[in-house]
Amino acid sequence: MNKIDVYDFDGTIYNGDSSIDFFLYAIKKKKSIIKYLPKIFTIMILKCLGLVSTKSFKETFFSFIKEIENLEEYVKEFWKMKREKINKFFLDNISENRKTYVISASPEFLLRPYLSEFKNIKLIATKVDRNGKINEENCKGQKKVELLKKAEQDFEIENFYTDSSSDLPLVKLSKNSYYIKKGRVKKWNLIRKN
Repeated sequence: MNKIDVYDFDGTIYNGDSSIDFFLYAIKKKKSIIKYLPKIFTIMILKCLGLVSTKSFKETFFSFIKEIENLEEYVKEFWKMKREKINKFFLDNISENRKTYVISASPEFLLRPYLSEFKNIKLIATKVDRNGKINEENCKGQKKVELLKKAEQDFEIENFYTDSSSDLPLVKLSKNSYYIKKGRVKKWNLIRKN
């Protein structure tokens, strides 16, 4: 059995929401992206009212990447600027001799360039194509468990780190789970029913 560590990304490894930060960064670099704001604001209200799905909301939100010709370069430059938002506990924890997964609802295209710097980290994230379309389901909640089970057949989660109760399905599978708030790590003691 493979012992693995698992991390959420936004609010856990990254102090904030990387998707929103990337959107704001993209607007600063390319002013024409501002035209997406009314559409994003409208669908955000509809999402809050429960009238559209998370997938529809995210596809509308990420439609702005169509405007960016050199997306890979934008993402690389973004990470050069945002490294200070990586929580110290993650950098202290990460060890090349431990098999580690980062499982996130954020888009794969945004997280991969940073996380590929770590040889032992495998990334599972929402697959967003060049037009902002989500190719599968949003990688959140129970979907994270399903995707991990596809990637790793025989495993035990030794340590799991998250800032969100939506990750309870992974918390329940973990030997040790930790709740992250503003970079501070606190043991998450879940009462399990036998």
